[in-house]
Amino acid sequence: MKWLAAVFALLRQVFGGVPEGLKKLPGPARRFPLGNGLDFLLRPPWAVTTEFSEKYGSMALAWLGPLPLVMVHDPDVIRQILVEGDPAQRVYKAEPVGALAPASPTNTSAFVANGVEHARLRKGGMMAHPGYKPFLDDFTRRTVELTRERAKGDLAKTGGGFERRMQRFMFDVISHAVVGESLGNAAYRHAMVVFRTLDFRMRTNAPVVSPLFYWARRQWWGAFRVRVAAEREGRGTGAGLLKHTFRGSHVSIDQYAIGLSNVFPGGLFSTTAVVLNALVALDRHPDVAAEVRAAIREDHARAGPLDFARLAAIAPLERLARETLRLYTPVPIFMRRVGRESLTLKEHHLEPGTMMAIGPGPLHLSKEKWAKPEDFNPARWTPELMAERPYGSDWFFPFGRGTRECEGRELALAAFRAVLYGLLLENEVRFEGAGPARQKFFFAVMTPGRLSGSVRPLAS
Repeated sequence: MKWLAAVFALLRQVFGGVPEGLKKLPGPARRFPLGNGLDFLLRPPWAVTTEFSEKYGSMALAWLGPLPLVMVHDPDVIRQILVEGDPAQRVYKAEPVGALAPASPTNTSAFVANGVEHARLRKGGMMAHPGYKPFLDDFTRRTVELTRERAKGDLAKTGGGFERRMQRFMFDVISHAVVGESLGNAAYRHAMVVFRTLDFRMRTNAPVVSPLFYWARRQWWGAFRVRVAAEREGRGTGAGLLKHTFRGSHVSIDQYAIGLSNVFPGGLFSTTAVVLNALVALDRHPDVAAEVRAAIREDHARAGPLDFARLAAIAPLERLARETLRLYTPVPIFMRRVGRESLTLKEHHLEPGTMMAIGPGPLHLSKEKWAKPEDFNPARWTPELMAERPYGSDWFFPFGRGTRECEGRELALAAFRAVLYGLLLENEVRFEGAGPARQKFFFAVMTPGRLSGSVRPLAS
């Protein structure tokens, strides 16, 4: 049995060493051989990072097997990583790029390759594109009307599974944003086969071997290829991003189609989560619901077309958006790695390749910076606080920070505001049970589940 003893000795050597630059970092006890991996596997990751932040401070060291994971909840250090480190290529986004590779092979999608071409396409952001404002205005109006229509259909059904009905509806909302029309039930089924497979891969890093996945992926991409090809040939009849941004583009049909398809995993689950959490909070706080509804009705009585800026100016609706995003940040962890050169954060020296986990939750719930941070209180968002803590600032960054802040931020906010506008104008949304919704983790998004509720017309 000497060979067995030798194997264990080698394992202990591999798992036992702490990089010199990380030795001063506090953190939970390291359990052989999984480190602290079971904590992240058995509990929601945002709960783990928040607990470790409370116990060990704004920077702590955990272990995923033999690999160190530096958890960062210090706004100055986060700024150093996300705002200063990304442009200088001192850090890079490794996860979940690898896990998502089967969704969009890097040789056909600059958006997933995450290299020089991606950086070129990102320069200036979508808001710098001349077609983006007209698109947002058009999308805002379309979404309000679509919501009012669907509030009388599937969303009005009673009973459990409200989150699934809302997700299916939000799929149509994103479809209208991307191609100007619903992609239909078949496309939704194909998409969910792809996304469920990739969710499993993100959790396990397991290879994708199912023929069903590759068949569904081909069908999913095909729904966009046919529309992009029609747009390039001047036969396009839709609206959405495709209409407003593709004309004059030299990006290949395949690359553009896959880029459009990637809006869905990036936006479907997160926007659905924010809408659901806001609706549950409004059901629990009827006074806030009444204030938001009154503001929406006042706006609806105004003359002139509804557009993105007008929707954003409805103060109670914007306060609701910010408070929901603060309390229930849909993407609770951002992962980064140290680049080719070592990186010093405070007095800690991180070697190339070191993983870092950044959780907005501990900062969004800081007792030092927020009064009664665990309370749902949209009224906290005074004009002064909004100016002090805009999106992407030290203590409020639900969409990330820096050059890699979510490029779809305005699209997500437009979807949230327009859906709530359309739902609350003539309806109320009621849920069974009491207390906050139970959150689950799917596709790297914190989203509520097991909701029993429906959309109901208001009494005349």
